[in-house]
Amino acid sequence: MPSGKSINDASNYWVFDWLLENHITSLEEAARFLPKYRVLNTLQQRAERAAKLQKGPIPIRNGPSIVAATGLDLSGGRMVCPAPSCMRLQVDKLLRHVWHYFDTVVVDDVLTPLLSDEWRGTKKDLIREILPQLAPLLYLKEIGASELVEFRSKSRCVEHWEDHARDEGLGALLDSKSKLISDLIAGANFCGRNAGEGTLYEMECLDAGVTLSMLLAEKNKEQAKIHLASEVLKEYMVDLVADVLAARQWQLPLGSAQAFVGRMLQMSRPASVADVIFQLDLPIIEEIPAADLIAIRRDQSEYFSNFRNALRRAAK
Repeated sequence: MPSGKSINDASNYWVFDWLLENHITSLEEAARFLPKYRVLNTLQQRAERAAKLQKGPIPIRNGPSIVAATGLDLSGGRMVCPAPSCMRLQVDKLLRHVWHYFDTVVVDDVLTPLLSDEWRGTKKDLIREILPQLAPLLYLKEIGASELVEFRSKSRCVEHWEDHARDEGLGALLDSKSKLISDLIAGANFCGRNAGEGTLYEMECLDAGVTLSMLLAEKNKEQAKIHLASEVLKEYMVDLVADVLAARQWQLPLGSAQAFVGRMLQMSRPASVADVIFQLDLPIIEEIPAADLIAIRRDQSEYFSNFRNALRRAAK
């Protein structure tokens, strides 16, 4: 990582530039600014230009790079909590997986397709979608970590995910569907309560930290567990297929921190050096603030380089 490079110089993501130009440093400021006259129109125009530029190859920096899987790719929704506080925690968690070795981590660009595609809802609804996605960006700016991150959109298909899974070499997971559903049930909490015409069942996925709920009629608890776990597996698979496709498209390794997804990856491919280093547990850094970790990389570059080389040899 180059030393002495400021966040303002390092950014190659258009949303960082927009935040800087408009002096936005908090979600509160963004919430006040977005409803103003023509702000959303300007954002949408810039997103359309950015979408065309993103079709090129990823500008890989000098050191090792990796694609962050869902749960660490700084996006919210689906099997990831979208609350701003949770999105900031994603940044901390991601940095603890990459700071000691990787120079570039590719994460999901949610805002460019959100703003460049035709929006059919209200202006208020669009702002509500934008704001949570700004939380990790503002935090990256705050701690000086934007130069580590490259934003690129991932392609998720909820209709033909099984076909795409086999195309991406994940057929073994489809063949093990029953076992994976049983594993999900074993690692979740369930509850059900009467709700009008049926029973509202809830499945708390401890690994992902989210709860899936569904109103079901004429199903007993065991049937409901299988039904909900099947839906959860589909959610995981849709995201995993998108992650694997992105890693193949950009010819980079894929790093995941969700235990269940990690097991699925182990079932479908051999481990690599990048896998080992990404999953490396370094308890000594757990209490160190993310901003300090980034400063260590910047200010102690020679010692950091020696440390990284030692990690590579050990992983091999």
